[in-house]
Amino acid sequence: MATMKKLTVADLLAIKGKRKLMLVTAFDAWTAKAAEEAGVDMIVAWGADFESTKYVVGEVRRGAPNTLIGSGINPSAYESQEKALRLANEIRAAGTDIVYCSGLETEKWTDVEATKLYKEVMALEAAGCIAIEMECVPEKVAAEISKCTKMLVFSMGSGPDCDGQFIFAEELLRTNSGRFPRHAITYGNMYQDAVKHLTQFCEDVKSGAYPTKKYSILKSLK
Repeated sequence: MATMKKLTVADLLAIKGKRKLMLVTAFDAWTAKAAEEAGVDMIVAWGADFESTKYVVGEVRRGAPNTLIGSGINPSAYESQEKALRLANEIRAAGTDIVYCSGLETEKWTDVEATKLYKEVMALEAAGCIAIEMECVPEKVAAEISKCTKMLVFSMGSGPDCDGQFIFAEELLRTNSGRFPRHAITYGNMYQDAVKHLTQFCEDVKSGAYPTKKYSILKSLK
């Protein structure tokens, strides 16, 4: 397989309006490698806290050396611009290309909330941001804002008319037994596959079917 070209921020922005972008999460090297081989445009990675985030980003970079990686800083982790920049530089040193912060959320959508969101988006654009995520925003609102901003708008349950789609890899692959949001699509069930294969291993060990001579390295003494 030919080595894919790592997209830059400029590349991503140039794609806006030409084709849809694909953004997924990855929290280990294996998933990151699979995402890169599949042709995902960008990977987002983070950990339970700041230190674990740096470790996760390092693993994801190891698995996907040629894919743009983004990671985040929780606003509660810093109290000044200087500290935010220091933390961002630490994450970049671990292997990320883009650093982001959490946004605003709302549970009730009205014309007032839609207008407020539009103003927030325009303020982020003016501040120099390059992308935003629209999570469970009404389709029409997300579509109109996508048209109005120069930034990339990634949809997570906000319809097909944004610049790209963002989904968790664990939802795509179903790597756990938990509940998934309604907007998440699943293409496989790796959790059930893992249970199936591990169950077979247990049964083979109990019955003596494994290991056979085929799997014995040293069959006799010399």
